Amino acid sequence: KQQNIKNQIDNIPNELVDIHKLIDEQQSKAQQVVELSAKIKKQTDDICNKTAAVSELKEVLLLTDYEKLLKDQSKIEKLNGEIDSLEQKLTSINKKIKMLEDHRYDPECTYCCENPFVKDAHVAAGNKNKYEQKAEKARSRLALMGAENIIQQIEHYQVMKDSLQVHERNITTLKLSREKNKALKAKTHYSLKIITEKINEY
Repeated sequence: KQQNIKNQIDNIPNELVDIHKLIDEQQSKAQQVVELSAKIKKQTDDICNKTAAVSELKEVLLLTDYEKLLKDQSKIEKLNGEIDSLEQKLTSINKKIKMLEDHRYDPECTYCCENPFVKDAHVAAGNKNKYEQKAEKARSRLALMGAENIIQQIEHYQVMKDSLQVHERNITTLKLSREKNKALKAKTHYSLKIITEKINEY
């Protein structure tokens, strides 16, 4: 019996320990482990959701013929430029025709008819129909291409591509944060184990 008591006395730690403080620390560490576990689970769920979104976005982007859309956009820009140019020519022709109407001259007079302004106005009036037809054809081709739809598809593609990059960055950030939380949880769990062992010594 004396030996047993001596062993118990020998096993008493040399340092003084505040058991209430240890119990508070134990509860705090246990709470931290629970909170970190919840955070890690939420981060894992977020990573899974974002990974699924990335897969869907990649699939849609692969199915989109972006090169064709860009070629069509180039054609649209060319047609719009052609239409603008034709409309400017028609505006100029209409001005010349209007000025000719306001200009007083004798159509029977050779000198009057040889006036460069009058000759230019007559040539312009003769070409007006040709330019109107060219402009109309260009507008028809533009309408057949579905210009607005192509522009919307390009914008939609860009939005999806930007969204894909944002999701990929978020996944990387979440994975780093989750690894930090896992390391902190392991460290906290180890501290909890040490505190629990100290409490059990008493």
